[in-house]
Amino acid sequence: MKSRLFSLMLIAAVAMGIQTLPAWADGKNWMSTVDGNTYLSRISIPGAHDAGTGHGFTGTLSTYGARFATTQSLTITGQWNVGVRAFDLRPALLSGSNNSNADVYTDLYIWHGIIRTQQTLQTALQTLCDLLDANPTETAIVIMRHETDAYYNFTLYKNEVSNNTTYFSAKLNSMLTKDSKISSHVITNQYADIRLKDARGKLIILMINPNPRIPLPVFFQDLSGGI
Repeated sequence: MKSRLFSLMLIAAVAMGIQTLPAWADGKNWMSTVDGNTYLSRISIPGAHDAGTGHGFTGTLSTYGARFATTQSLTITGQWNVGVRAFDLRPALLSGSNNSNADVYTDLYIWHGIIRTQQTLQTALQTLCDLLDANPTETAIVIMRHETDAYYNFTLYKNEVSNNTTYFSAKLNSMLTKDSKISSHVITNQYADIRLKDARGKLIILMINPNPRIPLPVFFQDLSGGI
């Protein structure tokens, strides 16, 4: 029940976008005022929808980003500074072999629909880790899904679904396990009964898995069907 409530509260927070904190609260470390024995499921956590869009856009459709894909005017650091602790990030892979006109890169970038932001997933997570180091009383939550609306990426994703391959998950897992900064901050246990004191200075990654046949990376907790 607590896991279900935790998931519902996070989704509600992200859907609301950036929240305004009371004047007495410091957006950089407002969790310092919360009793560490409090369950995370009992805390109303401000969140940002499509949190990577405040970094601008790049790629073939970047000129449309400001008009059609911007949901946040602040960077991830800017969102943190006003109190956001739940970040909606939607990575996708792109392969030039699937589309002759597609950009070719090997990193997982953050997308909003079919438009690519300038922010990579790895950079976004590293930024959150730095913010956690600077504010150890806090915790950060990333809610993630594979942005399959990115049409250049569609063939790759379709093949992954039909062939039951694990390329997307393997890319995520490789990035997380090789980056010691990220892996040292991520909580790998179950989150249902977690208290704030056990999450301070840590990063929680939740993912809505669009293809349940493909296993998620070891650091992820699956939200699919859990809300």
